[in-house]
Amino acid sequence: MELKSKIRILHLLSRFKGNYPLFNQIIEGLDHKRYHHIVLYMAETLSPDDVLNKAGYDIRCLPFKKKDLRHFRPSAVLKIREIIKSENIDIIHAHRHKPCVYAVLAAQALDTRVIVSVHGQNRWRSFGRRLTNRLLWSGLSRIIAISEAVRQDILAHNSWFPYEKISVIHNGIDTAYFSACSVERKAARKQFGLPGNAWLWGTAGRLTPVKGHGTLLTAWAKMSLGAKSAHLAIAGEGELKKELKNLANRLKISEQVTFLGQVRDMPCFLNALDGFVFPSINEGLGLALIEAMSAGIPVVASDTGGIPEVLKGIEVKGHVFLTKPECPEELGRAMVSMMKWDQKRYNEASASVKKRGLEFDKSMMIDRMDKFYQEIADPRYRFIQR
Repeated sequence: MELKSKIRILHLLSRFKGNYPLFNQIIEGLDHKRYHHIVLYMAETLSPDDVLNKAGYDIRCLPFKKKDLRHFRPSAVLKIREIIKSENIDIIHAHRHKPCVYAVLAAQALDTRVIVSVHGQNRWRSFGRRLTNRLLWSGLSRIIAISEAVRQDILAHNSWFPYEKISVIHNGIDTAYFSACSVERKAARKQFGLPGNAWLWGTAGRLTPVKGHGTLLTAWAKMSLGAKSAHLAIAGEGELKKELKNLANRLKISEQVTFLGQVRDMPCFLNALDGFVFPSINEGLGLALIEAMSAGIPVVASDTGGIPEVLKGIEVKGHVFLTKPECPEELGRAMVSMMKWDQKRYNEASASVKKRGLEFDKSMMIDRMDKFYQEIADPRYRFIQR
């Protein structure tokens, strides 16, 4: 193949919030001979810990503090526009709503495509947000939705927007990383201070209302799972940590629940588990769920958002349980049912979820993004077969 020129992409983000493997995988995974990436943070947040910065990628930030961007800044639009013109940018990839607003305005009357990634649902309920979309989205070349559920949610609240301009590209993970743990289950449990002989349930995610941890604790108490030799390990930090611990105390299950905080060695944590429970009230896709599946852990999850897409095909085999969100009774019954499986059924479910999890490998996401970027870019950047 002969490359006529690199596709130049400006990634626009609000600020650096820590390394985001999903984003980094795309930047690092795309062919460097085809693409030139510039990552621009709207707030001054350059960090020595930024993996992309360490790897030598072009990382920049605008001269604004986070507080400066609480209100609209026309000068930020002008600075972004200067970069678009000086760097001959072909595509601006805005990541989330605020960068999208600035990207569309900065690219007006320029031969630059603007795309935005949408990661969740229920982002369009305010009148102001819908009005902004109505005024600016005509300047978008395409929207990337991380699941069909997210695409349908966008259309439900922005019915005027063309269906064909929303592309579904599922997030992907490094499945090999999550499926390969050299530590044996007993040793993994010891590492996290978890009981060695319990039927061990685990969950992972931010401790925020949308993740449904309160429903999980209530289900645990209602079904007396602790009395059935089960234990629950919760990985994650967040605003509800104290409240959830208090809830566990009120439900008299605090000795049956371990709050692990932020877990860095997720493969080891997953290897310690017998089952993974994902009680989200709303979920765009569910990366933590996919991570558990890649490790071969049978799952009980909420029937909401993009979760049914992740479990498509295996739920009809009875290898996973989908339960109504915010329904402790249904969630608890599903967990009890899984605990009653014999070894043969458990092994079949483990193999089934692992096989499905591998379909969300990062290589597939990167391949989809490669094709997507080439489609969006001007035809002069297409590759020509020789």
